[in-house]
Amino acid sequence: MGEQFQPYTSTKKWLITIGAILVACIIAGGVYWLFFHKSPKPTQPAYDPNREQINRLEDQTVPADPLQKVSYFSQLAQHYENVGDKDAALRNYLKAQTAADENHQEQVVFYLPIARLYKDRGDTKNAKLYFEKEIAYLKKFAADHPDIPAGSNSAIMAVEEEAQSL
Repeated sequence: MGEQFQPYTSTKKWLITIGAILVACIIAGGVYWLFFHKSPKPTQPAYDPNREQINRLEDQTVPADPLQKVSYFSQLAQHYENVGDKDAALRNYLKAQTAADENHQEQVVFYLPIARLYKDRGDTKNAKLYFEKEIAYLKKFAADHPDIPAGSNSAIMAVEEEAQSL
């Protein structure tokens, strides 16, 4: 006669339920991805004029003119100091001071920022050396320019106090 009706078994019900749940999850994931998921947009770093100046200066050729060379390295040093790269600032201050010394530019000194950067690094020997150079420079300046008010004496005392804090 014919076929007999076979009712669903509990195993078949279980498989159909799991399949329906998986299909619903896949559909929900697709809807989320299409309508709600927002891929993160690449963030641009905040504008930093110091970093821009560093990039601009480093793209240039180091000037051959002695005074321009001193200016070039001192500007780089100041911008590096402003962005917190103290090692690069120190390197460039030392280059600026070397360029000034090689070209007998006695009126241009970077002893104090060099001393402070060495102090920040914990290099007390070099910090003390450059504080002493700054003090000697200020004393010579005061002796050569007696007509300038006593501001140089207070500057000397301030540097001496800073040097003693080592």
